[in-house]
Amino acid sequence: TKAAAAFALGSSAVGNMQVFLPSILQALAADRNHYLLLAALKEVITVHASEGRDFTPYLEAVLRPLSIECVSAEEGVRNMVAECLGALVTLHPDLLLPRLVAMAEKDPNDELMRWTVASALKYAMTGPSLLQSSLPALLPSFLALLADQDLGVKHASLMMCNAAVHHQPLLVKPALQETILPVLFETCKLKLERVVDLGPFKQKVDDALALRKASLATVNTILDVMPDQLDLPNFVNPLCSALSEGVADISLLSHQILAKICAHPKLFKGTVLASIDALAEPLRALADKLLKKKETSGTEAERNADHLRSCLRAFLALDGLAAEDPGSVALLSPNYKRLKEGVTSDERLRALVQVIQVEG
Repeated sequence: TKAAAAFALGSSAVGNMQVFLPSILQALAADRNHYLLLAALKEVITVHASEGRDFTPYLEAVLRPLSIECVSAEEGVRNMVAECLGALVTLHPDLLLPRLVAMAEKDPNDELMRWTVASALKYAMTGPSLLQSSLPALLPSFLALLADQDLGVKHASLMMCNAAVHHQPLLVKPALQETILPVLFETCKLKLERVVDLGPFKQKVDDALALRKASLATVNTILDVMPDQLDLPNFVNPLCSALSEGVADISLLSHQILAKICAHPKLFKGTVLASIDALAEPLRALADKLLKKKETSGTEAERNADHLRSCLRAFLALDGLAAEDPGSVALLSPNYKRLKEGVTSDERLRALVQVIQVEG
């Protein structure tokens, strides 16, 4: 296949850079096959990075075409450029990082360039630690992309933060409370709905859906890597908003987040119990809705069953935490009481709960 040919070309070039690399760069100047040629170039760079080879003699020659392709109209091409730049950052962080900052700040109207820069840093985060490079000092410049007005750039910067939290938590930890978490919490509630006229019918589209998913995914990663850094009192409201979503992807992710929060009683027990009324209500409403829903196909029935199980897992996590302080919860939280009574009184829900408990 073409992808295999690009991989083979890149692998061959590593063995004879003087012959193959100029050919790849020259071909990139033509107006075709950019994605495949960049895939070959990425293989060249990643092999140098993984084997600790010196890439300095070829750096400037490679950066020229990459800088041009940063603003390609094709997202696949830009993504491949970002992978190349990310791999180069792992090889020469102190040379590449200031250049990426300059590229991002060069033209306020060039959202494609900023998207590529954010994506490049996302890929760089998966490599060796950048804690000793110039990145800690330059990180505020990259995090400024979180406030970008372009939704694509904002999404790419959120994905960059998720990768950073997962792979380089010590790097971003100092910026979490002041910069990253406030943006995540605000974006979790962001909705940009519009109606698209499709002729015979109209469809409502939410342009912020991908942003909410990326924000919640980053919070989920924070709970995995450094749960003590989550500012739960300020996250309760965005979490309740996510739990109330009609979109299954958001709802499922919020259930997972609530379960993880409940798994850290030493950190979050007080805040969860203080907010249990608000947290229980969307779970109760969703369970009622799914029980009453009439499926039109086997696939839809399976999706609804998965959604209901996810809701019940979140309930069980909440219930386990509440069981440690049953008196105050029963007195102060009518929504939690209604939720628990609804689960225990419904035969289908009781059966699902038993299955979940057996599965662990």
